Amino acid sequence: MVEGLDDETRAQVLLRVGALTGWIGSASQIEGSQEMAKDLISESARAFEALGTRNEVGEARSDLALCYWREGAYDEARVTLQEALSEFDERNIEQRAIALLRGAEVERSSTRLNEALRVFSQAAPLFDEVNDHYLTATFHFGFANTLNGLSSAEHRKDYVDRALIEYTAASFHFEQAGHERYQACVENNLGFLFSTIGNFADAHEHLDRAQVLMTRLKDNVHLAQVDETRARVLLAEGRTVEAEKTCRAAVRRLEKGDELSLLAEALVTHGVALARLDHTEQARTALRRAVEVAEQAGDLESAGMAALTLIEQLRANLSDEEIGTAIERAAVLIENTGDMATLRRLVKAFSLTFAVPAPLDWADLSFKTAVHRYEAHLIRLALNETG
Repeated sequence: MVEGLDDETRAQVLLRVGALTGWIGSASQIEGSQEMAKDLISESARAFEALGTRNEVGEARSDLALCYWREGAYDEARVTLQEALSEFDERNIEQRAIALLRGAEVERSSTRLNEALRVFSQAAPLFDEVNDHYLTATFHFGFANTLNGLSSAEHRKDYVDRALIEYTAASFHFEQAGHERYQACVENNLGFLFSTIGNFADAHEHLDRAQVLMTRLKDNVHLAQVDETRARVLLAEGRTVEAEKTCRAAVRRLEKGDELSLLAEALVTHGVALARLDHTEQARTALRRAVEVAEQAGDLESAGMAALTLIEQLRANLSDEEIGTAIERAAVLIENTGDMATLRRLVKAFSLTFAVPAPLDWADLSFKTAVHRYEAHLIRLALNETG
């Protein structure tokens, strides 16, 4: 493929082919495509290093991080993006902005929403200088997604309003750039946002638009995301049978590709629907599989949240040993989280399981201290029982 090319052209070709392989493989759910893309991009990075062209090394590492992100390998993506940022010079505004944007997306995807908000705020001045509709739209879209997630997790009405403004900006710039696929992604996320404020009619209207666009584009991974979002909206409406059927379709689509974190997310939603239908064993299977798939992807925080969902949805149907194992696993997986909503869920699972009534000081919450507190409670119970 690259025989007879000079070294710089060879490196550029490897990078472009690798980036396209990752993108097409993601959109079409081609198994093994991200590994192939990583191999090509890594080879291009080594070639650029030999040439001493640092900005190109940074660009290659930024694209490599994108492949890790698609696979759900968020720790590897974080490290690779930091390496990329260290290569860019101060004048390379566009590539620095892209790397920060990808870093914010990594944090958002791993549910570290406050960290994602910090990175988006850090990137904002760079995007003020970027003269590219597509990149500007992507920034507004990611920022809106983060605000959307935080509005639900922290019950912040002001974040809902800000998210709607950012989605509107994203939709405008995607239209100017001629990107239907990303316009559809905006519609999908608007659907979820409207469902969080109880506006289900508008939610389904936006999801219908997203589905039409993605069907026309034959983008299976994003079609699956629309199905998963619609399932969550249907669950919020109490239409559980429809939600289960819709999410089952999303799981089947995602099983055909490499998007393991998205598959784990869909399995969680499917597990919740099954639990609400009292299909206990199927729900248990789906949620346990969600934990395993997220761990396989390296997305430990999502794995921990799947374990928490297992406890929350099926506590009455689990043995004491199963509950203890699930809580212990969740605690290990979420140990390094900085997301307050996740910590609240974990501590609530502890308190409901071990019936510890004393309130927590959320302002100064330390996860390890909270765990030690419940361990101490159990030890006291054991000592009292044995005398």
